[in-house]
Amino acid sequence: TGGTGGTGGTGGTGGTGGTGGTGGTGGTGGTGGTGGTGGTGGTGGTGGTGGTGTALYALGGTVTGLAAGQSVGLQDNGADALSLSADGAFQFAARVPAGGAYDVTVAAQPGGQICSVGAGSGSSVQAAVSDITVDCATLHVYDINQGDGTMSQFAVGTDGSLAALTPSAVAATTSNDRIAVDAAGHFAYVPDFAGNSILQYSIGSNGALLPMSPASVPAPDNPLAVAVDPAAGVLYVTQTATATVSEFSIGSSGALGAASSAAVATGSNPRAMAIDPGGRHAYIVDTGANTVSQYTIGRGGVLQPMSPASVPTGLQPEAVAVSPAGNAVYVANSGDGTVSQYTIGSGGALQAMSPSIVVAGTNPWRIAVDAPGERLYVLDRNSTSSTISEYSIGSTGGLAALSPASVSTAADPGSIAIDPGGRYAYVSGGASPGSLYQYRIASTGQLAAMPVASVAAGSRPTGIIVAR
Repeated sequence: TGGTGGTGGTGGTGGTGGTGGTGGTGGTGGTGGTGGTGGTGGTGGTGGTGGTGTALYALGGTVTGLAAGQSVGLQDNGADALSLSADGAFQFAARVPAGGAYDVTVAAQPGGQICSVGAGSGSSVQAAVSDITVDCATLHVYDINQGDGTMSQFAVGTDGSLAALTPSAVAATTSNDRIAVDAAGHFAYVPDFAGNSILQYSIGSNGALLPMSPASVPAPDNPLAVAVDPAAGVLYVTQTATATVSEFSIGSSGALGAASSAAVATGSNPRAMAIDPGGRHAYIVDTGANTVSQYTIGRGGVLQPMSPASVPTGLQPEAVAVSPAGNAVYVANSGDGTVSQYTIGSGGALQAMSPSIVVAGTNPWRIAVDAPGERLYVLDRNSTSSTISEYSIGSTGGLAALSPASVSTAADPGSIAIDPGGRYAYVSGGASPGSLYQYRIASTGQLAAMPVASVAAGSRPTGIIVAR
């Protein structure tokens, strides 16, 4: 008779699986003696479920127009810097997680050029992004020479210095010094004060101006100030004789159409006009009334006076500028040597800051704000010792004088303009022959004359503008 079988061992309990882990193996039952029954092994544990990864998507696009030997710096969401030195496709090193967002901006502009980003932002990303565009264009400077009725034209070099185009000038007017260029840099417009018309030009790929056909359109009542609405495709022109402002549609070819609505009242002697970057509000300084008129811009660019229709300025306001951030307006007052400063309310109405003015020489004539919205420059016009006052712009728009507070410039200057990258400044001045004076802007905002301090222009250069 066989002996009694031994008792089978108890199987071990399988461990709990980790991520994707394999359960433990049950213990092997002992072998029974003859006639005995072995024990049953334990059941292994169940493996854990593997984790799910987050999808990541590539972010890129194409750069065009970058000048040879130059580079443009990009950033995504203020980080992930990328430097490009040639046209073609690009891609950021970091990828965008599924459901994430991106915001591509230009962090460093190439010398003598300005680059803009298209389709540069998005959210809730669910696929690779490859349609961002970076369009780079050479900068150009245009200057009206009232002494001989021409407009000089220059290309901006990689170091900011000016070089005359061929031809070096085109016909313009002797009776005005105001120039406006559309946001894309394709068309230019000059009111002819004495001729009661607006001169219109197309801008070639090399920056040269070409009079359109017809070369002008009627604009009665002594047109003076001019501005382009960046959103509505409308050109505004003030009429000094009737104290009004009219709008003209800009066609696809750049040609101006007739005013699409009735002229709107301004204050006495409307001298200059500025529009906020979003194309929502317009401001006109009225030299005869010592006010700045304020308007909302409706559908199709139609102007509607705010309530109140105007706010006080200093004496004899001559120029107006809006901060790129759209939160402040500045007015140069030639009669009392000041700049009035205002905050822009939610509806566009102006409210004087505290303090309401800053001192700016003896005859503040023109005013310019850099594109980053960090600095403001005021041209103090004097027949013998003109200066450019320099200011920093605070977070709320208030001005503070730099050190030094001003630099000297040409005697009896006409105007000042800043390049869209905030790197160069140009001042028109002199009689016959006239000159354009060129400056570099330091990282701290101070102006310094370039090694070649000026270039020749026409007779009595006055108005000046920098365009892409």
